[in-house]
Amino acid sequence: MTLRAAPSPSPFWQPSTPSTCLLAILYKTVFLLGLIWLHVELTTPTHRAAACLTALAFVGIETTWTTISSEDSSGAVSIQHPAKWLSNIGHSSFAQFWSNVVFAPLIMHGYRSLLAGTTLPFRLARVALFPFNIWGLEIVEGYVIMMVFGRNVAWEYTGRDAWFHGNVKGDYWLPWLGLGAVVELLWEPVIERGIEEATRSGVAPYVLGVAAGVTAGVAPRMSMGAIWRAVRGEKVD
Repeated sequence: MTLRAAPSPSPFWQPSTPSTCLLAILYKTVFLLGLIWLHVELTTPTHRAAACLTALAFVGIETTWTTISSEDSSGAVSIQHPAKWLSNIGHSSFAQFWSNVVFAPLIMHGYRSLLAGTTLPFRLARVALFPFNIWGLEIVEGYVIMMVFGRNVAWEYTGRDAWFHGNVKGDYWLPWLGLGAVVELLWEPVIERGIEEATRSGVAPYVLGVAAGVTAGVAPRMSMGAIWRAVRGEKVD
């Protein structure tokens, strides 16, 4: 995923005067608390362990992708020469990490439940449709972030194939297809066993506790002050 500094404006209403800040505080706070409540109520310990592992995995995936790829002013993405990788170490974002913690159950267990089956046609379908799985996640996460912060502070795609206010990039169908193939191949021997072990050990809350501390300490866009300003409708740099 390519992270962008120039944001698309949020399609959601944002307060523009001090008198509307109270309304923004109310509806954004209720919205965030509602998301957390739904996540807790609708997921199991296994789902939450999977979400934690997925969020961590996406940090590595996104950091790798932003290291090896580059984007020009038109939004076209290309793979850089390996000699440039070490001098162009990529990055992820705290906003995306926490979004994945909340919504990753949709693309892991939720997606597989829609295409449940162990025969070859089901396995091929899960791989072939995986880009739509990721695009759906990006749309949901992107718009939630835009509603809360006024813009997507985690990522933004550009170019002719950037859709849904820069939350989705059509040309990324091939990388997402490849990711789908990797997930399908590793699901039973690696991923499912890792989720089972994380669930059994109860490690996810400790990992998220450390991540929360790191986020509060070093993430300017996700600190409590920044979130409070975003809830009030103020600009978050």
